[in-house]
Amino acid sequence: APVAASTKKGTPMEEFLGPNLLVEGDTVKPTNQVLKGKDFVLIYFSAAWCPPCKGFTPVLTDFYNNQAKDGNFEIVYVSSDKDMDEFNGYFAKMPWVAQPVDAESAQKKTEIAQALKIQSIPCLIVLDAKTGKFVKDTARIDVAEAGTDKEKQKEVLEKWKAIEAVPLEEAEFSGGGGPMTMSGFFYTLLKNPAFIMAVLYGVKYLMKMWVKYQQKKTLESGEGDVGSGEL
Repeated sequence: APVAASTKKGTPMEEFLGPNLLVEGDTVKPTNQVLKGKDFVLIYFSAAWCPPCKGFTPVLTDFYNNQAKDGNFEIVYVSSDKDMDEFNGYFAKMPWVAQPVDAESAQKKTEIAQALKIQSIPCLIVLDAKTGKFVKDTARIDVAEAGTDKEKQKEVLEKWKAIEAVPLEEAEFSGGGGPMTMSGFFYTLLKNPAFIMAVLYGVKYLMKMWVKYQQKKTLESGEGDVGSGEL
C-alpha cells in the first residue's frame, strides 16, 4: 500500500525562511537549530552594490556584536547581490547568518520579500522568532539612531519587546526602511566616510544631468548657449 505523505509542518520561522540557513562560507545548518530559543529574528535586506546598505551594515554589525547575545536575537541576511562573488565578499564581513542563495532558494527569497512588502533596501524587519509574527519594519532607523551607544542599543531592544506582535496579514508595512532621521543619517556618514563619496558622486551626477537638460531646453527655444555643463 502507498505510504501517506507527511502533513507535519515545521516551526513558523522554518516555514517562512526555509529549512536551512547559511552560517558561514557554504556551511548550512537547520533553521530551527540556528534560531532555537531566540526572541527575535531580524530580516536584513541588503546588497553590496547599494551605497546606503554599505553605510548601514557596519552600524548594524556593531549593534549585533554588542547586543545579540544578551538581546537573544539573530539576524538573517536576504541578499540582493548581483552574483555569488559579490555575495560571498559581502557576507564574509557579516557576523550573522544568511538565507541560502542557491537556485533552490531563489523562490523562497522572492516569497520572503513579497510577504514583507519590500520596496527598497536597506531594510531591517523584526519578527517574533517563536511565532513568526510581525513586530516592526523600520528597525533600521532605531539601530542607526542608537549608533555605538550601548545603552541606547539596549533601549532599542526594550522598545521592540514592548510592541505587540501581529500576524503578517494584519501588519501595516512601510515598504522599506522608512525615512532616516538627521541624527541617524549623520551618524551613518561619520561611521562610513566612503558613503559620503557615494552621496557626493550622486549629487554631482544629478547636477550634471540638470545642466544638460537646461542646455537642451535653451537650444530648442533658440535663446543661446548656457555653457558646457561640465562640473
